Amino acid sequence: GFVPTDQELGFGGPDDAPVSLGGVRFRGRIDRVDCSSGAVFVTDYKSSRRVSGHAKFADESKIQAVVYALAAAAAYELPVAGSVYRSLRSRQMRGFWRSDLVGGQLALGREEDAIGDSVFDELLVQTAERIETAVAGIRAGRVPREPSPSSPFAPTFAERPGGYTRITKI
Repeated sequence: GFVPTDQELGFGGPDDAPVSLGGVRFRGRIDRVDCSSGAVFVTDYKSSRRVSGHAKFADESKIQAVVYALAAAAAYELPVAGSVYRSLRSRQMRGFWRSDLVGGQLALGREEDAIGDSVFDELLVQTAERIETAVAGIRAGRVPREPSPSSPFAPTFAERPGGYTRITKI
């Protein structure tokens, strides 16, 4: 079975395993890594009540679970069994996992988050494409305002000479 192996596992730093996806190098810390003799499983704790499964990653611009999975796999030189967001409020776990490497259904997970090799490979490709598109947009000066302009949390932008935009309120 899986046992807790690491907390706050660093990656991408000078002394850590490098992690790249979509032509971008990442640096971060993984909340929890569990290992078995043949795979790694990543958990990222969230304070929100709701967490999303892999089917919504593209719609919600989520890349963290995939990047963390790659980081843990590189650090331990083991295949990825899964990577989930776990709500600290509802205890719900959503993300993705391979039932062949986990050993069946996760107790607090949803069946629709179980995937096979081909779906995981496609998830990697889709995430890399979203990263490449975002980076190309940033380099071209296309940075969409998130959240929407009508949100009370939306920053205020002011145009500056030379075409630069300055955030005036967050």
